[in-house]
Amino acid sequence: MPRGRKRTRVPIARRRRVLGIGRCCYCGNVDGPFWVEHRVPVSRGGTNELDNLDCACAECNFEKGDLLVEEWEEQRRAAGLG
Repeated sequence: MPRGRKRTRVPIARRRRVLGIGRCCYCGNVDGPFWVEHRVPVSRGGTNELDNLDCACAECNFEKGDLLVEEWEEQRRAAGLG
């Protein structure tokens, strides 16, 4: 994370709204557990605004890491994973 930028928690009401979707927005998993995923990671300038948040299963969340969605999808295609 860039110096001087303080990481803040996603507000609980917003977290509940995102997790309430109940399925991973990337792979469609409905079994969970689910995580609040930042489309643009906070470490890369992303915010906790609703339009930057997705519901993701733990596997997709950890695999995506701090990549942008487009970068992660390209990495998966290159590896023959979708």
